[in-house]
Amino acid sequence: MSIIKEPKTHEEKIQARKELIKHRCSRLYSTMASKHAQIFGLIWGDLDITEQEIFTAFGEEAGDLFEMSLGVQSLLNIVDPDYEPMQATHNYTINEDGTVTVGELREEI
Repeated sequence: MSIIKEPKTHEEKIQARKELIKHRCSRLYSTMASKHAQIFGLIWGDLDITEQEIFTAFGEEAGDLFEMSLGVQSLLNIVDPDYEPMQATHNYTINEDGTVTVGELREEI
């Protein structure tokens, strides 16, 4: 066994690159899912601040949060059909001006 590393063949370089891409894709998926869950929890899981207070603070941008969430969850579901989309704990209405009105607690969750 030589102490000097043998240069990789072209095929070995291709396989190494393939494994790097697979690893980074897996990390990207995990990071997206994790960060989305964190953001979702900041809105729907806080006992000190209500969901309505959060959406009121966002004003006319509140509806954008739903659009972003839908896009992220759609992508996660395309990549992994077993992904279970997160659901709001309360009924809500996205108003024409982009504001959000939170309704009653959802029973089916």
